[in-house]
Amino acid sequence: MTAIKAHLEFAPAPREIPIGLDRDGISFSMPRSAAASLDGFREWYTSEETPDRCKISFLGDEVYFEMSPERINSYVSLKAEIISVLLQHAKSTGHGFAFADGVLVTNKSAQLSNEPDGMFIRRETVRSGAVTLLRTKDGQDLIEVVGSPDLVVEFVSPSSVHKDRKRLRDRYAIAGVQEYWLIDTRDGDVNLQMLAASSRGFVEVPDQEGWFRSEVLGLDVRLNRHDDHEFSVWWYVMELGLPAPH
Repeated sequence: MTAIKAHLEFAPAPREIPIGLDRDGISFSMPRSAAASLDGFREWYTSEETPDRCKISFLGDEVYFEMSPERINSYVSLKAEIISVLLQHAKSTGHGFAFADGVLVTNKSAQLSNEPDGMFIRRETVRSGAVTLLRTKDGQDLIEVVGSPDLVVEFVSPSSVHKDRKRLRDRYAIAGVQEYWLIDTRDGDVNLQMLAASSRGFVEVPDQEGWFRSEVLGLDVRLNRHDDHEFSVWWYVMELGLPAPH
């Protein structure tokens, strides 16, 4: 992952900041306006000028570029399981919407514009105006989530440790996110850290024999892993248990 400072000084200041090569070996750059302000970043990122297959985040005084290949066991398989379960829960209950990575989330108070690895937004949150789903310029689709999603999920990779554990944790708390799931399986263990909003910022939800109570979903959650020893493939199973008491 490459991180560049948002408030760079050039003399004379160029209109574009060279970044490097994307995965196809094509050089690309970022307009200076995209590094200078949240609004400038959003205008650029929701345009057709951003590079394909590159995850870019605006976090106050830094812009992060992630172009590393995604690892199969500790990222791709994990993401597929978590998002599929959240999506099935959303469809079966009708209580909200689940989205995989690729959706831009912006919160002006937190000076945040980022694509979470996953998220869940309750219908009541959209109805209340705490979240707005912005349409594309042609009005034919949706392109951005503005406000405070109820639940965001990040899967820790070697290139995202500091960003996920510190920078995004701080920004999501300021943004009013109700739950932050931070999942790290890189060392072979399943490490699910569930953080819930409080007056003191995020506090850790206690592990109760492998189960965590998600107030956003109204359910208990457990994550396990099984190994296919023949091909060294990891399989994940996320379970949704009995409703959490209120």
